[in-house]
This record gives sequence, C-alpha cells and structure tokens, in this order.
Amino acid sequence: NKSIPIYKQILVSYESIIGKENVDYSCSLNNLCETYTSIGDYNSALPLAKEALSIDLRLAQKGEYDRLDVSYNNVAYCYNHLGLNDSTLFYAKKSLDVTLQKFGDTSRELIIPYNNLAYYLIANHKFDEARVYANRSMNICLTDSVSNSALLINTLGLMAEVSVCEGDVSRAIQICENARNLCIEKIGCNNDTYIELIKKL
Repeated sequence: NKSIPIYKQILVSYESIIGKENVDYSCSLNNLCETYTSIGDYNSALPLAKEALSIDLRLAQKGEYDRLDVSYNNVAYCYNHLGLNDSTLFYAKKSLDVTLQKFGDTSRELIIPYNNLAYYLIANHKFDEARVYANRSMNICLTDSVSNSALLINTLGLMAEVSVCEGDVSRAIQICENARNLCIEKIGCNNDTYIELIKKL
C-alpha cells in the first residue's frame, strides 16, 4: 500500500516537531493502523492502535476525549480479526462508553458503536445482548430524521441476523424484505448495502 510510507513519514515529522503526546500524533497512528487493516495485516495494525489508545487515555485525563472512542474501536476491530473475542467485546464496550459520555444517549453518533457491538456479540453467540444494542441503534435511526439511510438498513440487517441465529427465519426474512424495500427507496440497488441484503435473503 503506497500510503503506508507516507503515514510513517508523517509520524516521524510529528514526533520531531510536536512530540507524541497530542491528538495529531494519535490520529496519524490510527490512520496508519486503518491502512494496515485495509490490507488485512492486523498484526501490524494492533500495536499502532494500542499506542494511539495509550496516548488518548493520557489526553483524556486532561479532558481531551477527541479520539478516544476511535482508538478503542480500532483496537476492538483488530482483536476481532485476530479471533480474540473477549478482548474485542471489552474494547468495543469501552468505545461505546466514551461515545455515550461525549454525545449523550440519543445521539446519531451511537448508531455505529451500537451496531459494531451487536455484530461482535452475534459472532460470540450472545444473541439476546446483540438484539438489545441493535434495537437501541434502530430507535435512534427511527427518531433521528437526518440519520444515514444506509445505517438504518445495516441495523435492520443486524436484527435479521439475530433472528436467524435464534431460529426465527420467518421474522428474519420479513426484516430483510423491509430493509430491501427501504434500500431501493433511499439509496438504490447499485451498492454494497443492497448486495449484502440480497445475500442475507
């Protein structure tokens, strides 16, 4: 990936000019982490995510929470792909806790962390808990008029997946049909979200 040496050079520049204990250095670490995850190199990504998290935790002690939720989420994402389920859930819940602290319990900013946690819980066969978070995400989607339609559709997909895992296939099909119709209405058929819904059906 051509962007990896660029991000590495940015880190070197930041360290020499302003040091490591700042949000810009943490953000650059996360950018490099996300670049590694995009090519499936989670072993290289995880130490970067954890270093960014360490910096953001120290910044949070000074009242700077700007990137803490992102760093927690990146660590969870890496652990998930490395098959470390308990660690995945721990850091995903930490990311959600910080998002709640930053934005309150009705913000659209909660939709993605709720969905991430629901997804990880499904993978861990914790279906009742997954449904709780998917429902919370759905409630925000339905009450927030400016929520992204794709997020609502993805949330419906998660709820359908929970129903399948619980053996309620008819309910899952109904949810997917509703999601498909919404997808066609809001964002069309020529997109990854629609394709994933067809796969679920």
